[in-house]
Amino acid sequence: HEVKNTDESNKGLIGIQKDDTNTNSKSDTSLLILNETETYTSVAPKVTSTLSASSFYTIEIWVKTSDIDAEKGLKISMNQISANFDKVNTNGEYALYRAIVRTGSTSISGFSVNFELVTESNKVQGSALVSDIIITKLENEKAYNEIVDAVDEADTKTIIKNFYSEENKDSEKEL
Repeated sequence: HEVKNTDESNKGLIGIQKDDTNTNSKSDTSLLILNETETYTSVAPKVTSTLSASSFYTIEIWVKTSDIDAEKGLKISMNQISANFDKVNTNGEYALYRAIVRTGSTSISGFSVNFELVTESNKVQGSALVSDIIITKLENEKAYNEIVDAVDEADTKTIIKNFYSEENKDSEKEL
């Protein structure tokens, strides 16, 4: 991961930490982002994924934040699909954030999940643990629709992105 920290005197750090407190996690380690003073720290992966064309995915991220003021939090960004969770603040409990994605006629390359504690104009003190980033390719449209249909409209921890276009379907049939 690549780390950016705007304050050289800050005790901000990232690292991998042994963490078996999330019983839903598939891993016993977590990415730790810690700002001991109010500053800005971002983490961007050096490895990216590709979401295949005409496919269905869930992207699940387990997060726990601690010691962060109520109006601040962690920002989770998935820029290639224009999906962001702003001011994530779980008050010391693990919470699941997820994106449900239907790709269009082209693949989405360079997909990554970035983390910011928080923004340069909204510096934050506290910590965030990310215990999993799970990208699951769903079997078919039926599986995707079942997941989408089960999402409550008031759910602020789930984003649905649909890049499919009926125009693309018609043009594919003509070929």
